[in-house]
Amino acid sequence: MQFVIKYALAGVAGAAVVALVSLLWPKVTTEPEPVALEQVRGTVLGTKAGQTAANLLGVTDKNVQPVNMTDTISSVAGVVTSSVEQKVQQIVSDQVAAQVIKQYQQLPATQQDRVEEMICKPKE
Repeated sequence: MQFVIKYALAGVAGAAVVALVSLLWPKVTTEPEPVALEQVRGTVLGTKAGQTAANLLGVTDKNVQPVNMTDTISSVAGVVTSSVEQKVQQIVSDQVAAQVIKQYQQLPATQQDRVEEMICKPKE
């Protein structure tokens, strides 16, 4: 019985993937759509769920402009690089602050007072 359920779920998942690919084809590539995929697209767009998915994906019009994958990849790479740079800056500043605090705590009390006086001295 479990085998039948797994088989049915695999079939449903496969059908969903094919339906999604048929909807996204014009957005992903400028290549002509295969006949079988056109038929699937027609069937999918004939359903309310398919129309909703097409509206959600922005592929309701046959004149959909394909996504420029180079620009998309560059954009994602830029976001990832920026995110990594920010994280590295945060880690470095945390490490610097930890080292300064550690060195300050190792100073004798008189030198700690002197550092506090230099840092906290009011402007004249």
